[in-house]
Amino acid sequence: MDNLDKINFKKPSTKIDGKRYFIKEINDYTDGIELVVERLANLVGINCAHYDRVINNGHRYYLTEEIKNYMSAETFTMYKENLNDILDYINSNYPNKSAVIIDQIIKIFLFDIIILNGDRNSHNWGFSTRDDDVDVYILDNSCAFYGEEKVKLGLKEASYEIKIGLNDPVISQNVEELIYLLDTSSELYSDMFIDMLGVLTPENLKSTFDEVEEKYQLKIVHKDKLIEKYTNNYEIICNLFHLHTLRK
Repeated sequence: MDNLDKINFKKPSTKIDGKRYFIKEINDYTDGIELVVERLANLVGINCAHYDRVINNGHRYYLTEEIKNYMSAETFTMYKENLNDILDYINSNYPNKSAVIIDQIIKIFLFDIIILNGDRNSHNWGFSTRDDDVDVYILDNSCAFYGEEKVKLGLKEASYEIKIGLNDPVISQNVEELIYLLDTSSELYSDMFIDMLGVLTPENLKSTFDEVEEKYQLKIVHKDKLIEKYTNNYEIICNLFHLHTLRK
């Protein structure tokens, strides 16, 4: 990216060639992660903020291109993370577009389960509106692959008891959320999930990590462990998803 010498990296945002970018310093554990997730999101048709990685005075930064006409989810969810509440809001406020919007949000929920992202809070997803179109976007995906928390955009109600009982409590809770969705929704989302699993394979993850490392001449910290955890999560999901489908 040109014009880096004109950027004040101490500010939260900057304008370059008429476009606004948000500035976030990168640490060792987040270096490359945003770039990998953006590529994976593009593969499965999820709108993701565009990231550039730049270096200034030895410090690494992400420059995130501003999404036009963007409205953060926090402005309409009131910080709620239960999908039932969010979907009720969408049905009430976007009745003509609700089906399309809900499909996009569900796809993000499924995506986060696969990539082990437990940080989809109301700050890092939202809407882009243009004329009569409404598109859902994700951003700030730096917690992906670590799997330290279960998915945020959950559906499961306390009264709906599923106990997977896996050794990894995060993966176990994510699978419970997944099965609840499959049990309480149309087959559309099962088909959507199958398609995503076919694209987001561990092999494709590894090639995406390699691509990012080569393009930006960086080393993703704990790459092998992240791929191993992703592969374990992927195989558990595939096996349980197959068994669950057979039982239906």
